[in-house]
Amino acid sequence: MHDLTHLDVPRDYANNLAWRIAIREWAMADTERQQALCYWCSKDFRLFLNGFCWLFEPRENVGAPDKIIPFIAWEHQDACLDTLLENVGRDDIGFDKSRGEGASWIVLMLFLWRWRFFRMNAFGLVSRTELAADNPSDPDSLMWKLDWQLKMLPPWMVPNFDRNQADHTLVNLDNGSQIVGYAATGDIARGGRKFAFLMDEIASFKKGQDQEAMNSTSQVTECRILVSTPKGPYGAFYDAMHGENSMIKVSLKWQQNPLRKKGLYAVKAGRPVLHDWKYWRSRIGNDDLDEQQVARLAYQIQDETDNNPFKYRFMLKGPFVREGRVRSLWYDRQCRKPNATPRGIAQELDLDYSGSTAIIFDISVLENLQNTMCLPPRHVGDILFDLNPIEMNERWSQRPGGEIQIWCGLVPGTWRPPNERSYVIGADIASGLAGPSSSNSVLDVTDCLTCEQVAQ
Repeated sequence: MHDLTHLDVPRDYANNLAWRIAIREWAMADTERQQALCYWCSKDFRLFLNGFCWLFEPRENVGAPDKIIPFIAWEHQDACLDTLLENVGRDDIGFDKSRGEGASWIVLMLFLWRWRFFRMNAFGLVSRTELAADNPSDPDSLMWKLDWQLKMLPPWMVPNFDRNQADHTLVNLDNGSQIVGYAATGDIARGGRKFAFLMDEIASFKKGQDQEAMNSTSQVTECRILVSTPKGPYGAFYDAMHGENSMIKVSLKWQQNPLRKKGLYAVKAGRPVLHDWKYWRSRIGNDDLDEQQVARLAYQIQDETDNNPFKYRFMLKGPFVREGRVRSLWYDRQCRKPNATPRGIAQELDLDYSGSTAIIFDISVLENLQNTMCLPPRHVGDILFDLNPIEMNERWSQRPGGEIQIWCGLVPGTWRPPNERSYVIGADIASGLAGPSSSNSVLDVTDCLTCEQVAQ
C-alpha cells in the first residue's frame, strides 16, 4: 500500500464508514501495518481526524442515522483546521461560532493528536467550572470527550497512559505529553508551562473570571484558543475578538454548515429573496424554471401561509426577522421553537454581539407605537445649574435640540410640573463602549397616576 493521506479517506458517511472497517481489518493482520498507520497519522492530522476519530451526537437530524458517527470535517471546518495547524503553539486564536458547529471538538482532537504523536507536549483545558472541564459522567465535559475518544480508537493506536480524575490529568506514559483540565480561576497553571490552552465558551465565564483566566495564562503559553458563542458586547472574549491585537480570528457560521444552509433566503421589504434558488426550484418540482423565474415566483409571496408554489411557510415578519439577513429552513425552525427569543437567536446563532443582549422588543412593534401613539414634546430645553439657588423659570433654558423633553403641562410662570402629582424617574445607563452599536444614557420621568411619560 502507498503512504496514506487524508485524501484517501472518503468524506461521505457511507463510504467513510466502509473505509474505516476495511482499514482496521487490513491493520489487524500485521503489527507493521499498525505501525505504518500510526506513522502516517502522525504526519497528517486530517487522516487521524477523518479516518479514526468519532463524534457522540445524540441529536436527531444531523445527517447520520446513528448516535456515534464518524468525525468527517465539513468544508468550512477544513478552513479552520488550516488556521489551527499553522498557528497552534505560536499565537492566540479566537473562534467565534454559532452553537453546534463543532469548534470545541476540533480543538480537542487536535490536542489529542499531538498528545498521542508528539513528545513532551502539554495542554490545558479551561471551562467555566471544574465539572464542565472534567466530569466522567457528563458527555458535555471536555475531559469526558477525550476519555471517550480513546475508547473509540483502535487499541493498537492507544498509548500507555495514566488518567487521574481527581487531578484532571491525562498523561501519555510513552512520550510524556499531558492534558490537564482547569476551572476558570485567577490562578490557572500559574508557574507552569503549556504548549496551548483551550478556553472553552469563555464568554460564559463569570464576570471577572474571564479576564482573570486570560491574565493568569498570558505568561504560561504562547497559544490560547478562545472558543465561544457571543454573549454581549463586553467581557474578555468580546475584547479579544474586537480589539487591535495579534490574535488570529476565525468564525464558524451556521450559514456554512451543509446540514443547516439548505434553502437559504432573506427577507427584503417583507418578501422572500432566494439565495439557494436551486433548492427552492426542487420544492416546486419544475426543473425547467431558471433563476429569474424562481425569483419572481418567490417575490410574489406576501404572507406566511403555505399557499404558495414552494409549499413552505416563509418567515416574513416578526421579532426574528431582520431586513436582508440570511435565513434557512433550519434557522426558521430554531426561531419557531417554544420560548425562543430574538436575543437567544442572536446569541447562539448569529454571532451578533450587540443583538445577543440588546434586542428585547421587536423593532417593528416599537416603530408602530412611535408612529401611532407618541406625541411631540411640549417643551424642549435645558436646566441651567447655579451654585446659588434661584427661581425655576430663571434656570430653564427653552431651546430646540435641548437635552430635556417635557410632555406634561407646566405651572404657568414657574416652569415646574404640577406639585400635586407624584413622579418616578428611571435610568437607562449606556455601557460607554463607544462605536456604532452604542446608545446614549437616558432618564425617563413617568407620572405615577396616569403612567404617562412626562419628561425625558
